[in-house]
Amino acid sequence: MGGTGKLLLRNSSFRAKRAIKRALLQAARGVRSCVTRFQAMHPVAIGYSRVIHPFLVRFQIMRIYPAIHALAVALTLTLAAPAGADEVTRYVPEGAFIAQSVVVPAGFETIYISGLLPPHHDQAGPAGSTARYGGTTEAQADLVFKRLEEALAVQKLGLGDVVMMRVYLAGDPAQNGAMDFAGMMAAYKRYFGTPTQPNKPARATIQVAGLVGGPGPLIEIEAQAVRRVK
Repeated sequence: MGGTGKLLLRNSSFRAKRAIKRALLQAARGVRSCVTRFQAMHPVAIGYSRVIHPFLVRFQIMRIYPAIHALAVALTLTLAAPAGADEVTRYVPEGAFIAQSVVVPAGFETIYISGLLPPHHDQAGPAGSTARYGGTTEAQADLVFKRLEEALAVQKLGLGDVVMMRVYLAGDPAQNGAMDFAGMMAAYKRYFGTPTQPNKPARATIQVAGLVGGPGPLIEIEAQAVRRVK
């Protein structure tokens, strides 16, 4: 295989690599066959008229046309496919804590994690109080992210496999009824975009009038994760 073919294979996705390799091999076989036939026919072709000889050239080119066409299609697919087209791609603006978008290619399946609330962290806490569910929004968020880790582990996944997250925040009495976005973020940054877990999901954060089990719970999180189909 020539240098151009090797370069194409190095800079292509796995699927495109297979297509290019097949096309290159097919084209090589066609070219070898064409050269062999011309060498065998050359003594005869020399004696033909100038009208017949071009016809033979066109005939031989038509024999390898399918291989040339297959190579052209493979090259088109390669140029159209971005680098890493077989992997999940996260577009994270510089300095952002969440992905602006996440592209999941074919060959992956999606796992949907239902909304998770903080557990009854302190059974001794007064009924309807935030203390029963862990206290502040930050403390409750920390408990929910731990529950999310556990739910993902059941599917043999981790937080790095999450591609989409929705966070629902109830008004925090300590914040005069406003959602404590900063508290949620303080907990979030301990689990996403860290040296040990650098992946960041796309995310939406919404303040709601209340959550199931309330008053008391201040946060609920649902998520979607993906994994490669085996």
